[in-house]
Amino acid sequence: MDQDPRRVASRSPHTDTTAVSITTAGTLDRWLSYPWDNGVQVDQLEDLTALHVETQNSTYDLAIVAARAGEILVRGGRYFPDWTPAQLVGCSLGGGLLKRHGVHVGFTMELYSGGRLILTSPVRAINLGPAVRSDMVIETVGPALQQDGSPA
Repeated sequence: MDQDPRRVASRSPHTDTTAVSITTAGTLDRWLSYPWDNGVQVDQLEDLTALHVETQNSTYDLAIVAARAGEILVRGGRYFPDWTPAQLVGCSLGGGLLKRHGVHVGFTMELYSGGRLILTSPVRAINLGPAVRSDMVIETVGPALQQDGSPA
């Protein structure tokens, strides 16, 4: 039986402990053979590409600043009310395996910003948006940089 990668926790009726079962989808072999056709790889997009991502609990707008490095501007959800520089680390099921720089339906996005790692609720939909204006990126990122280009 072909299943989505999910981690399932259930209480065993015969003991007082919680049993955690990992479906075959949770194995490394299954992860490596997963088709990854339900999302995007940010590091394969053009700089200044825009994405609109709907998760179970929030919506996010992403502006790709440096695609190969996963550098983005993000707005949305509880933690990003305004455009905020961040790194899209990737997507995961909240465990040890990470699809670097990926955004895929059913997986959480992992965003690093301000010294914190933020995990979103599972992604429900991903849409490409209109190209981001370069002056918007400069206005947002510029004040956060020193003259030599390093973070303030």
